[in-house]
Amino acid sequence: MREDYARLMELAGIRQALPVGPETSLRINISWHVYMPACSTTPWQLEAAIHKLIEIGHPREKIYAAQNRTVVVDCRVGAVNNNLQPVLDREKVDIQYLNEPGTEWVKYEPKAKMRVLHDVFPKGSSCRSG
Repeated sequence: MREDYARLMELAGIRQALPVGPETSLRINISWHVYMPACSTTPWQLEAAIHKLIEIGHPREKIYAAQNRTVVVDCRVGAVNNNLQPVLDREKVDIQYLNEPGTEWVKYEPKAKMRVLHDVFPKGSSCRSG
């Protein structure tokens, strides 16, 4: 199955979309405290993405998972119950809980004119700072 995800990532143009060098965030989705098919990132998806990134040259120490607070789940509990934390531990990839102290945010200023970004985020948008 990991090979299927690796092929999918190649077909999607991962090498062009994610050049080696900068930090790479794997935005995981934890929708519930327990795994719900089609709602949450699966452990095998996360593992496959990590392995493919490393295979094409991304340093493990520059890959991290990210998860934000939701209204229905404690994301730390969900990471364990959805079997994502064991994958991260085994692969030695950190997780950043974006709603917790320690996350530094910077205002994102697009370099090109965006069609709808200013409508979606009228006060501007932010991203995690390395």
